[in-house]
Amino acid sequence: MKYITSLQRNAHGRMELSDSGRDPRYHRRSVQAEDLGIAFALAAALRIARRRHPDYRFEIVDADVALEAGWALRGNEVKTKSDTRLRPDYFLFGFREGEAARVITVECKGSHGAADAQHKQLAKAAAQVNAVVIGDPEQGDVTPPGLMMSTSLDDTGGIQMRILDPPGDGTLALSGDGDDHEPGLNGDVQEYHEFPGIPVRDEEAELDRRPGFYIAPERSEWFARVLARTASAGLLAFAGDRDTAGGLLTPRQRVRLGGEHETGPNHVDFDVNFELAGLSLVGTDHVFRLNKQRIEVFSGKMPRVLHDLLSGEPDIKGTHDMLPDLSAQWRERREEIIAEWGGVILMDANGAVMGLRKMGDGHTPLG
Repeated sequence: MKYITSLQRNAHGRMELSDSGRDPRYHRRSVQAEDLGIAFALAAALRIARRRHPDYRFEIVDADVALEAGWALRGNEVKTKSDTRLRPDYFLFGFREGEAARVITVECKGSHGAADAQHKQLAKAAAQVNAVVIGDPEQGDVTPPGLMMSTSLDDTGGIQMRILDPPGDGTLALSGDGDDHEPGLNGDVQEYHEFPGIPVRDEEAELDRRPGFYIAPERSEWFARVLARTASAGLLAFAGDRDTAGGLLTPRQRVRLGGEHETGPNHVDFDVNFELAGLSLVGTDHVFRLNKQRIEVFSGKMPRVLHDLLSGEPDIKGTHDMLPDLSAQWRERREEIIAEWGGVILMDANGAVMGLRKMGDGHTPLG
C-alpha cells in the first residue's frame, strides 16, 4: 500500500510514476522497481493465463514456500545451496473440475533502466524458470510453460514490460474428485527432503544432474496438492489468520510463514467480522496515513464460508467448488456492497477481499 500514491495516469491515459513516485525521499528506487515489477508482472501473467485457459481459475503461489515442501532452501538442512539458488519467483496454479491441473512458472524482474537492463534480467530469468522440471526428462522437454517478465519504470517513458513466453506442457494429474477412495486435492501432503538436481544426459549419454528441482511423474499429484494448499494458506495469511494457514503447510513451510502471535512490522490480528449485502466476511484491518493528511482503513478479508471450509479438517476441493458461486454472488451484489462499504472494495477470483476507504465511512465492522 505504500506505493498507492506512486502512480498516476498521464495525458494519454496510460500509467506512469507520479511526482512522489519519482522522489527518492519517499521510495528507494531499487526496492520500488522490484516491488512494482512483481505486481505488474503477476497481473500480466494472470491475464495471459486466463486468456489461454478461459475455463481455468488460476492462483498465485509463492515458489519459495511451495518448494520448501520438498527441498530445504535455507537453514541447517540445506545440502547443496548452489543447486537451489536459481528458482522462479511464483507458480500459477490452474484448476478446473474434471481436468488436469495446470502449472506455469513465473519470474518477475523490475528496474528503472533501459532495454539493455531488461535484456540482462530476462536472461537470468530464463535460467530461473528452467530450474523446475515436472515429468520424465527421458520423454523430452518437460519444463512447464514459463513467463519471464521484466518491468521498467522509466521516469520519462512511462512503464514498459518485456515478456519471454517459451512453450511447455504444465499439467499435474489428480487421482480423484475428493472422495474417500481418491482424495485428490484433499489428500495429505508429506514433507520430503529431496536432493536438488534435474536428471540429464551428458555428451557420452551418461546420466548426470543439473541444478534445479525435479518433480517426478509419481510426485505429480503431491505437487498439485502442495500448490493448492500453499495458495489457500496465502489467502488465510492475507486475512490475518496465520494459525489456520500454518495447518495447511509442512513444518518447513510454516517456518517461512510465521505464527499468529509473532510481533513486528508485519503483525496483523484476525479479529474483524463484516457483513456486506448479506455476505459474511472475516479478516483483519489496518490504519495508515495517506499523503500525510487523512487516515484510511485498509481491510484484508475473505468470505466466512471459505474460512470455515479451510478450518479444522481442511476441504481444499470444497473451496474450489465454492468459489464460482461466491464470485457470482459478489457480481450480483457489487453495487450494494460498494455502497455499504463506503469506498473502494473488490474480491478476486480466489476469494481475497480488499477494501480501502476513509476512516469513519461506511458500515462499522461487527467486531
